[in-house]
Amino acid sequence: MTGRERLLRTFRGEKVDRVPVCPWIYKNLIYRYFDIPPEKQVWRVGNDDLAEMAVEVYDYFGFDHLHRLGSPWHVYDEKSSSVSLL
Repeated sequence: MTGRERLLRTFRGEKVDRVPVCPWIYKNLIYRYFDIPPEKQVWRVGNDDLAEMAVEVYDYFGFDHLHRLGSPWHVYDEKSSSVSLL
């Protein structure tokens, strides 16, 4: 059973071969896994390759893949956001 099948069946309340596991993997774990030094870590925009790295981390630990549907960091930056805070 693939991770996708496992998650979809779980959402529908159907039986699966095991409990799906898809933790929230944050950038600091990915940077540590690949031994990327702090001066090369990108915490705002410009880290498009991080998604592929996250997939490798998920595969290494045997986690099921689940997109977090999060917004890019620049959405929360008051200087570049189109959303008014007032």
